[in-house]
Amino acid sequence: PNRNVDKSIAGHAFADETDLVRNMSPFSRRDDIERSGAAIYSMSGWYDGGLVNSAIKRFLTVRTPGSRLIIGPWNHRGVNVSPFARRTGDFDHTTETIRFFDHYLKGVDNGIEREPAVRYYTVGAERWNTAATWPPPGSVPLTLCFGDGHALTDAGPVAAVASDAYRVDSTAGSGQQTRWNNR
Repeated sequence: PNRNVDKSIAGHAFADETDLVRNMSPFSRRDDIERSGAAIYSMSGWYDGGLVNSAIKRFLTVRTPGSRLIIGPWNHRGVNVSPFARRTGDFDHTTETIRFFDHYLKGVDNGIEREPAVRYYTVGAERWNTAATWPPPGSVPLTLCFGDGHALTDAGPVAAVASDAYRVDSTAGSGQQTRWNNR
């Protein structure tokens, strides 16, 4: 069942205080979903926080026939926010969703099942690509390290032990101090 997440977890300081958060995850119903055979369309954007990682994990974990993954240059509202964007509004989320439902719920032959299961946007190149699975064939993992001048580099660490520091303006917004911890 669908739940109002905010109401469900109100009053809980930590996720492990309740099984409710875990029970809201599609993963907790993975076996049921796979038995149903229902296709899942995992749609997210590169600028949608941690949700793009969730969409990828859902696509790779719950393997039902017809399932698809699309990753665009969007934020959570579905707006193209690529810093290289020459245009916006070039993807119609509603039409794409209806196309998926038309085929898998109504049996409409609209060709979606003959297309590659993965469609992803390459930011910078500003183009759409397709693949049969994720990660796309030929992909090479890229490890980035902190470099000189607050830059990221793929050349490896510049020192055996290094650190970077920056000042956080704790007077902005609510006035509460923000702390970042790397884990």
